[in-house]
Amino acid sequence: MIPEQPATLAVAPDVALESRLAVPPGAPAGVVICHPHPLYGGDMDNPVVVRVQQVCADLGLATLRFNFRGVGGSSGTHGGGGAEQDDARAALDALSAATGARPLAIAGYSFGAWVAALVGYHDARVTALALIAPPLAMYDFGVIEGADHFFFGKLYPLGEAVGGWARGWIPAGTR
Repeated sequence: MIPEQPATLAVAPDVALESRLAVPPGAPAGVVICHPHPLYGGDMDNPVVVRVQQVCADLGLATLRFNFRGVGGSSGTHGGGGAEQDDARAALDALSAATGARPLAIAGYSFGAWVAALVGYHDARVTALALIAPPLAMYDFGVIEGADHFFFGKLYPLGEAVGGWARGWIPAGTR
């Protein structure tokens, strides 16, 4: 396992994020890891976040974990979730550049899972998601408007969402 190196991610002129990056030679893919809610003590050193990084690194994957704006050595202030999506996109940009645009995944824990879900759903570079204990009762995941737990009357939009997800990660030439 290659050790993580400190890195700074520029998000905006007034926002730079503290991060840890590990890119082993020949890494087949990379994973960005998002931490729990910043206003409740979440940071990139959370034990769940660290464990996700260790497991991914042990598999030879490139990893990037970071502190959302306003946490630890990251500048800026908490943005209620929207600004944190910009942070996650900046992390994907940095990891993509560091790995030479290899396939990317995004993982998140709690609040980080919500951010990862929203970013991953809208970013074509993301081929896999790992949502660890997403805060389902706290945030709107906004996937299928008006759907309930049983998807009554929403099976077609559900199928479209699942089809989009599957097409995004099925290797070319096998579809």
